Amino acid sequence: RKKLCSPEFVFDLGVKCDSLEELSLLSEQLQQRSITIPLADELIRRSIRRIESMKEKPGPMMTEAKSCAESMMMKSTR
Repeated sequence: RKKLCSPEFVFDLGVKCDSLEELSLLSEQLQQRSITIPLADELIRRSIRRIESMKEKPGPMMTEAKSCAESMMMKSTR
């Protein structure tokens, strides 16, 4: 229980959720019948850039995870 409630675990979960969301969108796009090799390459590179950009600007789940972790820390300090 202690590990599941740790801020680090919550942060990791947020990063994984955001990354999986991006990969899910990429997968759906790559499954289209009209996909070409150049378009697939462009979509893959775009997804890589988006995931890398999450280092600077967190995705929605990571932002929520940070908020939850902060509120948990606030409750534990009282």
